[in-house]
Amino acid sequence: MIEKKLRVDSEKRELPIHVRQGFPLGIFTSHFSEDTYHFVNWHWHEEVQFIHVLEGTFMFHVADNQIEVTEGNGLFLNANQIHKAQSITPEGKYIFIYFHPNLLTDQRSDYIKRNFVTPILSDDFVGSIPLNKNIAEDKRILDKVLEMKKIHDIGSKYFELDLLSCIFQLWKNLLITSENKSPLYSSQDVIANERLKKIVTYIDEHYGSQITLEDIAKHVHLSRSECCRFFKKCVDQSLFQYILNYRINRSIELLLQTNKNIATIAHEVGFNSQSYYTKCFHELKNKKPTTLRKEYKNKTLEKAYLNQIDLE
Repeated sequence: MIEKKLRVDSEKRELPIHVRQGFPLGIFTSHFSEDTYHFVNWHWHEEVQFIHVLEGTFMFHVADNQIEVTEGNGLFLNANQIHKAQSITPEGKYIFIYFHPNLLTDQRSDYIKRNFVTPILSDDFVGSIPLNKNIAEDKRILDKVLEMKKIHDIGSKYFELDLLSCIFQLWKNLLITSENKSPLYSSQDVIANERLKKIVTYIDEHYGSQITLEDIAKHVHLSRSECCRFFKKCVDQSLFQYILNYRINRSIELLLQTNKNIATIAHEVGFNSQSYYTKCFHELKNKKPTTLRKEYKNKTLEKAYLNQIDLE
C-alpha cells in the first residue's frame, strides 16, 4: 500500500497548504488509487476539517475510534485530533476543507468565539462527527463543502470573501448538527488522542534507528504490556507490525524518488540487513523492492512517451 506524503513537523503535525498566504484555509481533492496512494497515515493539525466522500468507501481512524464513511457522506474532524484515512475500495475520492478556527474569530474575549467557537473546540467529546447525507443539517454541510470547492476552482474576483462567508454558514450548521448527536468520544478517548500522538511521533523520529518497546513505553509513561494493549486497540496492529510497515512505507519513497542502492535504503529506514529488508518488503507488498522500482520507472517512461506523442 502506498502512503500519501504529507508535510509534517517533528510532532507529526501537518503543515497545511493554504489558498492564500495569511488566509488559513485549504481546499483539496484526494484521489486514492493504484497510481496515487492508498492511505494517509497518522497525523494531526490545528485546523478543523470537513470531508465529503465523492467516490468509494473510506475508514477514518480518529484516536481509538474507527468510522466508515461511504459515498455521498462525510466527516467533521475537530482541531488537534490525531487521525488516519484509508480507502477500503480499489479507488476512492473525497474533497476536504480545513481552516484554522482563527478565521472565525481570533479575539479571546470575543462574543462569537466565546459562544460559538470555543464550545466545539474545547469539548473533549467532539473529536469527530459523522455527516449523513440523509440528515438535513448534515446534508447542508456536505453541500456547502461542494459549493466551496466550486467557488475555489472558478476563482472569481473576491472569491476569498465568498469562501469566508461559506465558512460561517458551515460552522452554524455544524453547531446545529452537533446538538442533535451523541458524542463518539469518552474521557478515555481524550487521553488516547494525546498518547497516540506521542507514540507515532516517537516512531517517526526514531524509525531509522533501533526502537524498543521499553523506549516507547517509557515515553508515554506506561508499562510495556499496557503500551502494547493500548496501541493494538487504537491502531488494530501490534507496535512491531506498525513499525515494520512504517519503515517499509518510508523505504518506498526512497525507492521511487532516489537512485540509492537497496542496501543503503534498508539501513536508512532501520533494517540491519538488506536480506531481511527484502524479505519483509516481499511479505508486505508481494514483490521485491527492485521489482517495485523497475515497475515505477517503466510506468514513468511510458507516461513520458505518451505525453510526447500528445504534443507532437
